[in-house]
Amino acid sequence: MDRDTPDPPDSERPGEGHEDGRGDEPELTELSGSGTAQLERPRTKAKRGRRIRPGPDDALPPPGPAPQPKRDKSSQGTPGASVLREADPEALFWISTIVGWTIVVGLFFVGLSWYIEPQEERQLTLQELALFQQRLVAEFGAEDWLVGSALCLPDPRELTIFFKRGEDTRSRTEEVLDRMPELRFAVESMGEVVMLDTTVGVPIGSKTKRSDLDSWGTLGVRVKDKDGTVYAMSNNHVYARLGRPGVCRGDPIEAYGSPDDHRACADALRKKYGSKIKIKSRHTIGDLAHWFPIWSGGHASNRVDAAIARTVDECVDTATPDNRTPKRDYVSTTELKQWVCEQKKTLTVTKRGWETRTVGRVQCVQGSFHRVCLTGAGSPRCDYRSFVDQIVIEGNTGPFSEAGDSGSLVTLYRVGALDDRRPVGLIMGRDTDTGWSIANPIEEVLCCLKVGIDDGSAAPAEIPQVCECNPPPPDALFRILP
Repeated sequence: MDRDTPDPPDSERPGEGHEDGRGDEPELTELSGSGTAQLERPRTKAKRGRRIRPGPDDALPPPGPAPQPKRDKSSQGTPGASVLREADPEALFWISTIVGWTIVVGLFFVGLSWYIEPQEERQLTLQELALFQQRLVAEFGAEDWLVGSALCLPDPRELTIFFKRGEDTRSRTEEVLDRMPELRFAVESMGEVVMLDTTVGVPIGSKTKRSDLDSWGTLGVRVKDKDGTVYAMSNNHVYARLGRPGVCRGDPIEAYGSPDDHRACADALRKKYGSKIKIKSRHTIGDLAHWFPIWSGGHASNRVDAAIARTVDECVDTATPDNRTPKRDYVSTTELKQWVCEQKKTLTVTKRGWETRTVGRVQCVQGSFHRVCLTGAGSPRCDYRSFVDQIVIEGNTGPFSEAGDSGSLVTLYRVGALDDRRPVGLIMGRDTDTGWSIANPIEEVLCCLKVGIDDGSAAPAEIPQVCECNPPPPDALFRILP
C-alpha cells in the first residue's frame, strides 16, 4: 500500500542524479581563455516517483530568506537615549552644567580636607630627644618645679617631663611650650628622688657599709677585673661618701652575715693581702678600691653612682640569699632602649635588697634628673646632684625599692630562659611620691669601673669598652681650684 510520505531528499539517495551512479558531484568546466578550472553548480535530473502536492489550505513560504522583524533604532543603545534625543537642548545644557559643577565642588572639598588634615608627625630619634632633655635642663634647671624627664611607656618616643607634686602643671606646661614650641611631651608628677641608704634596721644578709659610717646600703653583686681580682660592688654614696674629703683607697668596707663566714673571710683576706688590708672588725669584707666622682651643679651629666671594694671569694658569694646567680651577659644600654622605645616591650625585672626581694617593670629609659637628693653618705643635709640616661622602674605591688636598697642589682625576671637573670642596672634612689626607682645602666657602671659580672666560673670577665661615665662639667676646674 502506498503511503502519503515524501521521498527522501536527493542527498540521501546515493547513485541518483547522474547516470553513472556517482551522485551529485560537481563538474569541472573550463572557462574559455582562462585555462583554469571552475566549479559549476551540479545539474540534477527530476526525481522519479510520486510527489505530494500541497492542498489549497497549505501556505507556502515565499521564496528567498525569511523576513526579519523590524527593530526600532531609537530603542537601541543606552536606556533613556530616546528620551534625551527628544529633550529640549536648553534643558540638556543646564543638566550638564549642574552635574559638572557638582563634580568640581566635590573634588575641591576632598582636596581641601586632605590639605587641612593633620599629617602624621615625624618621630624624633633618641639623639634628638636627648638634645631636648639637655635644653630642658639649660632652660629650667634652676627651677624647683622641674624634677626631670625620661622616655616612658606607653609612648617612649615622646618625652615625659616630671613636675614636682603640687605645682601648677598648666602654667608650667605653657611656659615650656613658649620656649620650646617644637617639643611634644607628656606630663607626670613626682616628689623628690632620694638615695636609699639608711641608718635603721638589723644588719642581715647582704647589708653593707663603710666602717666609719652608720648609713647602710646593699652589696649588689660580685665582679672581677681582667686580672681576676674579685670586688664587691655597691653605690658611691654607700662606699665612698661621694668622694668627700677623708675618703681614701684602702678604707675598710663591712658586710653582715653569720660569724663563721666572716671569720673565714678575715682569714682569707690576711692570707691574700697580708698587712696591706685593714681589718677593723670581724665584719670586714675588704677595702675601698675604686669609685667614680659624682659632680655637683646643674650642668653635670652624671651617669654612674658606683664603687667597688677589693675582696676574696670567701667573703662575697656570687649568688643572692635565694640562690639566684646573675649572668655574665648583661643587657646593654642600646639593647634596652630598643626593647622599650622601638618594640615597646614590657620588661619584668627583679632585685634583691638587704631585706626584701621585689619584682617590677622598666617604665622609662634615658631618664634625666637634675635634683637627686643625697641625704646619706654621712651628711644630714640634702646634697643635690644631676643624673642623665637613667632607668626608671615601677614596682608591681608597691615601691620597687626601699630604704637600704641602694646598690642592689636589677636583673631580668621571667622573660625567657636566655634572658632571665641578665643584669640591667644598679639601684641608686627612689622617688618619694610615686615610688618609682632610679637605676644606673649596668653597662655604664661596669665600663667605668673596668670590671665584669662574676658568676663563679673561670671565664674571663666581659668588660664593656665604650662609655661616657661622669664627664666633668665645664666649670668643674674652677670649683676644684681654691
